[in-house]
Amino acid sequence: MNPEEIVRNAEAAYQSQDVDRVLQLFDPECIVYFGGKKILQGLDELRTSHEEWLTEKNFKIQKNP
Repeated sequence: MNPEEIVRNAEAAYQSQDVDRVLQLFDPECIVYFGGKKILQGLDELRTSHEEWLTEKNFKIQKNP
């Protein structure tokens, strides 16, 4: 898979607002940092945050041309 396909797959997953599809983009042992601080670790924490982002905030991701 080339970089453009990876980006298109990520965009499609987020736009579908399907948490299971989005989580397939991540390694099970993922660690998420924001502002240099660890805020999430592992798919369970990532699922919880994404369920909130995707449902309450209508989160979207899109690569600019």
